[in-house]
Amino acid sequence: MGNNRIEELLRDPTLEQPTLEYFEVRLPWQSFAVRRETAERVMEAMVGFERTEWVRLETVVGSVTWVRTEHIVFVREWSSAQRESERRFWKRIDKEYEEEGSSEGETHPVEAVGEGASGVKKLSVVELLVALGAVTWALAVLSVLF
Repeated sequence: MGNNRIEELLRDPTLEQPTLEYFEVRLPWQSFAVRRETAERVMEAMVGFERTEWVRLETVVGSVTWVRTEHIVFVREWSSAQRESERRFWKRIDKEYEEEGSSEGETHPVEAVGEGASGVKKLSVVELLVALGAVTWALAVLSVLF
């Protein structure tokens, strides 16, 4: 019974209902959803006057991790309005493509990456762009090293 009162006093209600207005910090292998304050601190660590090697990330659900700034691919605002706008955009693109009809042999850009006989996973345009960003980042790192 004593532990429950302490837990109730220490409980952070913001962690129970995480915000849907967040920034995404993308690393080559993982994304983190963070609040504006954390995103600003990350961007300052990356390009600020006193550039740091490590930055502390606090996610919208309260977890904390430390990452090297050199591994950060991008930081972007990703609000619910922006996500909804992007969904509408891609629906319009798909609808436009369907209305035009495809000429013989032409495939929809998203379908071109679909699952084939080899059982390869179908990737979305967003996944392809993230992969392209990771490859670009890796090439930049390699060009600095060699």
